[in-house]
Amino acid sequence: MIIHLLLNRYKGNLLDPPLRSRFQAHLVSLPDYADYLKYLSSAYQRVDEELLQSLCNLGYSFYSEEIQALNLPDFPVENLDKIARVMNNCQTGSLSYDRTLLNTGNLLNKLYPFELILRDEEANRKFYFELLGKFNIAEPSETNSSNYELGTVE
Repeated sequence: MIIHLLLNRYKGNLLDPPLRSRFQAHLVSLPDYADYLKYLSSAYQRVDEELLQSLCNLGYSFYSEEIQALNLPDFPVENLDKIARVMNNCQTGSLSYDRTLLNTGNLLNKLYPFELILRDEEANRKFYFELLGKFNIAEPSETNSSNYELGTVE
């Protein structure tokens, strides 16, 4: 179903035969939800599985039929592991990631900069915030870089 939506979403003209062989496109489908969640959970064990599931739910929800109708830009689901890696590497005294250490919404904003993408679309911006709330992900906040300090560099 998702592949069918992706194929219909990007319309265009076929290339002429001389160019077709040089510019071949391959459809790269989304990773399977269950497999990707299992990968994230095993690779980043310090991050709460509930938080990883919320991130996956948010990312994969962008590919539902209802949200596809809004014509929002594609969400880079395959890059959620980069956010999970940052959360996993945040060092605190505990053995697991502390949600209060970094704002998850700010991390998502690095991956999907909705402020730039949806600058002129207030309804879609509101919908994005509703999605964050639905999946229990903190909204991006204004951060002051002086709140952070560099511990070590490896």
